[in-house]
Amino acid sequence: MPNPRTSSRQRLIRAALSLFAEQGITDTTTKQISEAAGVNEATLFRQFGNKHGLLLAVLQEGDVFQRLSQVLVHQAERNSKGASDFADVLRIYATAFLHALDQVPELVRSLIGEAGRYPDENRVALGQGFTQANQCVATYFAKESDRHPIPSSLSPNVLASMIHNLLLGYAAVELTSDNHGLWSSRVQFVEQLVTLLCQPAPLASAPAALLNTETSESDIMTTQALPALVIDLPASLVHEILLRAKKRGPQPYAIVYTLFGAGVSPEELIDLERSHHISNRDQHLLQITHGKSRQVPINQWIMGKRYGTYQKNPLTQWLRSRKDEEPSLFVAQDQTPLTLPDLQTLWTDVTDDLSTLAGQSPQIAQTQQTWCVELLMRGVTPENMQILTGWTLDQLNPYMQRAVEKAAIDQAMQLDKKN
Repeated sequence: MPNPRTSSRQRLIRAALSLFAEQGITDTTTKQISEAAGVNEATLFRQFGNKHGLLLAVLQEGDVFQRLSQVLVHQAERNSKGASDFADVLRIYATAFLHALDQVPELVRSLIGEAGRYPDENRVALGQGFTQANQCVATYFAKESDRHPIPSSLSPNVLASMIHNLLLGYAAVELTSDNHGLWSSRVQFVEQLVTLLCQPAPLASAPAALLNTETSESDIMTTQALPALVIDLPASLVHEILLRAKKRGPQPYAIVYTLFGAGVSPEELIDLERSHHISNRDQHLLQITHGKSRQVPINQWIMGKRYGTYQKNPLTQWLRSRKDEEPSLFVAQDQTPLTLPDLQTLWTDVTDDLSTLAGQSPQIAQTQQTWCVELLMRGVTPENMQILTGWTLDQLNPYMQRAVEKAAIDQAMQLDKKN
C-alpha cells in the first residue's frame, strides 16, 4: 500500500519504476501507475504531463542507473574478494550486470523499442544516467587495479565504457531475437568479452600481414594461418576502394568486387577459372577449387551498398568484355593467368594513400575478414559459415567475437545519433 506520508510525486515515480520494470514502458498505462501510487490520474498529468514526462522524472529523480551501478559494484566487490586477477574482476562484474538485466527484461525491451519516440530531454537523461553509472564502475575498476594490475592498455574509464557497450549490445540481441547463432552460451560470450578487454595491446599483437607494410609477399598473401585478432575494414573505406578500382578498369573492379563480395582468399582468387563462375537470375556463385572444394555466393550487397544484380555486376561485366580465350577468370597484362605478385601490385595501386582507422595501409587479407564479419552480423549462422569458408568453429571464433563487438558498438552509436 502507498505510504500517505510520501508525496504524491514520489509515489508516482516509485510506482512507475516498479511497473516499467515489471511489464515494460510500452504496456504500462498512466491509469495503472496512478492506481499503484494511490493517486488520481489527473494528478499524474498535472505533475508530469504524460507518461514520457513521468519516465523523465524516473530517470532524473530516481537515479535509476546510479543506484543500479552502486548495487552492482557492491555485489561485485563482495564476490571478487577471492579474484586471482583483473580478468576475474571483469568476469564477475559482467555476470552480475547481465543477471541484473535478466530481472527487468521488459524494461530493457521498451528502452530499446521506444527510444526513437522519446522527446529530446528523455534521451539526454538516458545519456546522463549511463554516464553516471559508467563513472561509478570506472572508479571501482581503478580501485581494483591497485590489487590486480589491469592487463590492458585501456584506462579504467575506457574499460567501463567498453564493457557496458558490449553488455548492453548482448542484452539487446538476446532480448529481441532468437536463433542468432552469434554465441553458444552466455558463459562463452562473457569469456570472449574478458579476453577482448584484457588484450595488452591489440594492434601490436595483430598479424604482421595486416599491420606491417614491409612484410614479405608470402606473409601478406598467405591465409592458411587464420588470425587470432580480426581487423575488418569500415564501410566507408571499402566503398572508396571499390570506387577506385572501378576507375581503373573492368578487371580491377571485378577483382576487388570478388574479394569483398565472396570473401575469397588471394590464393583462391588466382586459381579461379571462367568455368567456376555461375550466374543466372536467381544466383551468383563461385566454385572454389583451391583447398577445400565448396561453392560461395557473391553478394549483391556489400557493407550496405548494392553493386549490381546477379546477372549484371562488376564480375559479369568484366567477363562479357573479354575477347581472349584464356580459361583463367583473371589475367595479367600478357593474357596469362593472374599471379600473386600481379594481384598485390593491383591492390597496392588501388589502395595507395588510403589508411585504416589504425593508420595502417589496408591489406588484402582484410577483405576476407571484412566479408566474414559482415555475413555474421547479417545473420548467417556459424554452422553455415563453416560451409561457406571451410573453416572450423575454432577458426571462426575470432570473427564471431568481432561481430558481437561491432553489434554492440553499432547499437551504442545509433542511440548516440538519436540524441
